[in-house]
Amino acid sequence: TVVYWVDVEGSCGDDRGARMLGLVQALQRRGVTIRLVARATPSVGAWLRIAAVDDVRLIEASEDALCVLRERARDADALVIDVEQPLSRFEVDALRRRWPVLLIENTGNGVERADLVLAVGGAGQDPRWLTDGSFVPLRRPAVPHGVRQVGPGGIPQAVVHLGGTAAAADNTLAAVDALARLVRPRITAQVIADPGSPVWTALPGHLGRLGFPPAQPATPDGFGTQLASADLAIVRSGVAVYEALAAGVPAV
Repeated sequence: TVVYWVDVEGSCGDDRGARMLGLVQALQRRGVTIRLVARATPSVGAWLRIAAVDDVRLIEASEDALCVLRERARDADALVIDVEQPLSRFEVDALRRRWPVLLIENTGNGVERADLVLAVGGAGQDPRWLTDGSFVPLRRPAVPHGVRQVGPGGIPQAVVHLGGTAAAADNTLAAVDALARLVRPRITAQVIADPGSPVWTALPGHLGRLGFPPAQPATPDGFGTQLASADLAIVRSGVAVYEALAAGVPAV
């Protein structure tokens, strides 16, 4: 039994959610029982429905997350932790007295104490550090590798998915402007964005003027579906790059 503590909010929430789905699917295929622990947030429900894990404990704002984690892990064999909260050496040491700990992309100094650290692109030289891109956990693709759907009208399609920050809004508009300037080959853009992000309200008019289809709202499973008919993916760094490459789609 593995207890998996994950956050799907914050600046890297989509990455943590995607990693969670990939690892949960891999562990389930090996017959491992999963218990999920996650903060009760507006978007967590959609991720949990896709994860299809029966044993889920949501952490309320008034609760101490580490206390909840310890309670849920009383008879567990290991912990997987992928959260926004930086964990200290003291906190990780306290957990390791009872369980092996895999710490994922955490900014706290507790990474020095974890049994395994997943930090792709990191500089850790210790064998406990998994830094190569081959260690990125990927969820099952919406369409098997090598099986592509043709985009609307047979026109090559670029999927643009750059996140929900203010900087991402500027980059999204710049990316679709650049795609619109291409003549040979002509290429269309399918933008995926969070309806709550700064760019969302600007997209209908901007995409309409360029002759591109309306933006699609970002959902936990939407990116994989769009990759099925994509010839190019324009994405921010993170799990999305590896998902595109695994689907056979060149990524920028």
